[in-house]
Amino acid sequence: MGRWAQRRIRASSPPEAESEITIVSVTEADLFTLLVAFSAEINSADFNTTDFATFPNGVTLATISQPAADTLELDYSSSLEDETALDYTGSVPGILTPQHVDIT
Repeated sequence: MGRWAQRRIRASSPPEAESEITIVSVTEADLFTLLVAFSAEINSADFNTTDFATFPNGVTLATISQPAADTLELDYSSSLEDETALDYTGSVPGILTPQHVDIT
């Protein structure tokens, strides 16, 4: 009598989920500018001025530019002297939201 064909099934791990991009640091460049470093490359065109809020006073963000592939420059209309943190609540795909990061 013949043998039944046997098939080996190899176990495999599930595909790794893509990790979301996070804010690595927020640095005060001057009293009106924050530099926001991300964990990977981003595109400034994907962000809106309403995506970011300073804490505790919610200073109005005027413009966003991009000095490096992984960094945004946020320019504000008023002094950031009393601000202690930055909140990101945008909806850019691949960016972790919400995020609350202390300003250094």
